[in-house]
Amino acid sequence: MDYHSAYRFQNFFDTNTILVKVSQSNARLYRDFSRIEEFFITIKNKTITMSNRLIQWNTARLIREKLAQCAFLHNFPFNEDYAELYIELCNYVDKYYNEVSEYTSTGKNFGLSTETYNDMVMHLDKVYQFQRFVSVQGSDLNGIAELANELFGNKDLRDGMAVDPTIISIFDEVLEFVQACGPMLNYLPVLTGYMALAPAHAYTPGMPRGKSCSSIPDELEHEIRLLLEHKGVFKYKSNRQKQQEENNFGTAVKYPVTESLQEELVSL
Repeated sequence: MDYHSAYRFQNFFDTNTILVKVSQSNARLYRDFSRIEEFFITIKNKTITMSNRLIQWNTARLIREKLAQCAFLHNFPFNEDYAELYIELCNYVDKYYNEVSEYTSTGKNFGLSTETYNDMVMHLDKVYQFQRFVSVQGSDLNGIAELANELFGNKDLRDGMAVDPTIISIFDEVLEFVQACGPMLNYLPVLTGYMALAPAHAYTPGMPRGKSCSSIPDELEHEIRLLLEHKGVFKYKSNRQKQQEENNFGTAVKYPVTESLQEELVSL
């Protein structure tokens, strides 16, 4: 990637991220600045990573690609926990995602080339592939070394970081729940907030939607509950909800209400 292409990319990640072009002889005077290569590729403690700004953008990019599948959670009183997680994901995309590919036409806006954009995305996908492999096969050092050499030509790498693992974990949970519910609910505007009956092809930040607290007609609510019961999704609990229940249970066990204490409370 040449300097001019890299300079144009700064417009899509963070306005506080700026690029300064200096001569090699003066580079020593700019010690507080990182080299442009480090925005895209940084290796620390055998982990291949990149700028936090780029990690956030890439995380939002990957979420946005499939977030439309979850549109019915916009107004979903049948499981408020997953509905809240969906809102968090939407807020994350709204905050960190900016469209880049639409600016790749020659001479349009910042004049990014399609090849430059595709090269960047290919690199991000490789690092993410490596990150996921390590998260699942962390004890397979030979497999990690082999994949690192295949993807990056560096068999000494032991981990990768191209996405926020916490946010992606939440997204994986939500997708699992959504896929268990099936696609039909995305055709109900009262749930998605979209006016059209057909589900949106992609989540678009800022697209007008109905209120997330819109009331659902009683008959329709009854039919949806029957569907969800048939799908067996009422038993689904997110990891966050399970953790909260464990914490509440631990508190109850730690401070049990004895018979004597109960008698004192009654007397009060």
